[in-house]
Order: sequence, then C-alpha cells, then structure tokens
Amino acid sequence: MVVKESTLTKLTITDVPNLDPINAIFEDYGPQRGKVIIEVCGDAWSYFWGAMGEQYAIKSFFLKAGTDYLVRKFKIGIDSTIDDDSQEALQLKAKKEVIQNRRFDGYSKHWARDKWDLIDEISDCGKNENSDILYEIFGEEWYSYLPQKPNPKYRHLCRIVDAIKEALRMPPNCV
Repeated sequence: MVVKESTLTKLTITDVPNLDPINAIFEDYGPQRGKVIIEVCGDAWSYFWGAMGEQYAIKSFFLKAGTDYLVRKFKIGIDSTIDDDSQEALQLKAKKEVIQNRRFDGYSKHWARDKWDLIDEISDCGKNENSDILYEIFGEEWYSYLPQKPNPKYRHLCRIVDAIKEALRMPPNCV
C-alpha cells in the first residue's frame, strides 16, 4: 500500500449577495497538475487538470482561466442558454419566421396568412405539446429554431466561480 499526504487549500467564502456559503478546495498534485472541488449547499463540482502549463499552480491557473471554460469543466455539457418554450417566446419567434419567409423567401400571402393563424393556436404547454404547429411553421427541424433564454444553472455556477476568483485575489484571512 502506498499512502501520500498532500497539502490542500480550502477557502470558505460567505457574505456573497444571493449566494449560499461556498467551499473551494485546491490541491496541487505536482507541476502542471491540480484539482479543484467546489461545494455549495450540498451541491458539489470538481475537476482535475493533468496539464496546466509549467508556470501554473492550481490557484494561479484557476485565476487565469476564463469563467466559461471553468464552468464547462465543472459541469460537462452545460449550455449558457436553454430553450425558451413559453407561449410568448414561441409565438414571437414564429411571427418573425413567417415575416422573414414572406419577405425574403418569396412565400405567398396565402401561405403566410395560414401560418399566422396557426400562431394563435400555440399554447403555454411547452414545445412538445406545440410540436405539430411548430413543424408547420419551421419545418422538419423545428426544434433547432426554438428561442433561447439564459440558463439559470449556468449563470449560478458562473457567479460561484467568479466569487471564488475574487476571493483568491484577496489577501489571506481577509474578513
């Protein structure tokens, strides 16, 4: 059995407006290698970097890395936006599509009127319940035309990462 002891840096960050207390743990595994663990109110994210560049320890690497890059490492597959399938957003996007098709793609006035009348049938039940109408307006790949809105989970994790970066820039034991 091989047992290694390492040195960790743990930051506990409190009193950040609209954020629960944050625990951030930084561990260097040697040159160019390190791990960060973030815990907030029972949720946790972690990532190990096996190659950060010779000049970096994990804390300095974290400070220099972009927030978007870090967030996408901590939560693989997260997008900055998500589908906005509210009735208002779907109707607005559909109206813009019909107008654009009529103006620039030469669709007939009759076609545009038929599609415009369909827009009023879009309900507030979400994209799946409106899929037949969206298919009629946008075509076979209607789901790629859906309106987008900021992803609250992405924005929340960005705020956490930014708070940690701010804390790393402060002098140690700053109250």
